[in-house]
Amino acid sequence: MISVLISPAGDKRNLVAELQRIDVKVITWPELEVGQPENQAALDEAIENLFGYDWLLLKNANAARCFLERFKELNHSLHDLDDLRLCIIGGESAELVRDCQLHIDVETGSCTGAFAALESYVGGGEALSRLNLLFPSANITQEEFQNELQVVGARCDSVTAYRTTADLRGLTQLNALLVGGGIDLVLFRNCAEIEELAHLFDTDNLKTILRETTVICADQAVRTAAISFGLLDVLVPSEPTTDGVLRLISTTNAAT
Repeated sequence: MISVLISPAGDKRNLVAELQRIDVKVITWPELEVGQPENQAALDEAIENLFGYDWLLLKNANAARCFLERFKELNHSLHDLDDLRLCIIGGESAELVRDCQLHIDVETGSCTGAFAALESYVGGGEALSRLNLLFPSANITQEEFQNELQVVGARCDSVTAYRTTADLRGLTQLNALLVGGGIDLVLFRNCAEIEELAHLFDTDNLKTILRETTVICADQAVRTAAISFGLLDVLVPSEPTTDGVLRLISTTNAAT
């Protein structure tokens, strides 16, 4: 029996019934719910010791919003950030930062371009090696730029600033299954589901999450969205219908 990961959103009863009919185990990912983490001690300590950092790196709108809100809750003025360089990833997070009348030193469209953008700004990897970066996140996914910064000797402190679901245990179990190859397929029925999973794992590069999992997209429009999240090797049914998806899954099951 193969396993298929699907979104918990929308009416999926008929789909689940059809998948079970062809002997497929259905797993749903935890519901997306962004909120404060159970423990903010690491974030608070980083904010109180802001003088120890050269850069603040905000990877998405959640990171920007949650960090800035907590910063103000601790009675700090946003002007205290003027001594830091700011690297902002994504247009929505950049808009939030500009609305707070904060400067942006480096702006890039995705996490995959962050290291190159930082390296270009400071003048090479040797200059990066002397820098300390504060990186508020949900602390779920290790981004490529974190590894790249570590290789050149930079210090990138990832502190938990928010959670992406109330079901943290379920997310941990799902992550373990994905890393261990315990889920065979993931099915995206629409573009919103791709964004949902990306937000859940707090990344814009789903390739790191689904590297051991075959990806099926319901149609070409969903495939295009998947490519923008780093998913290049994607299967699409010959016809964009539920029957077409089921036939593709059955074919994949037979080949497994």
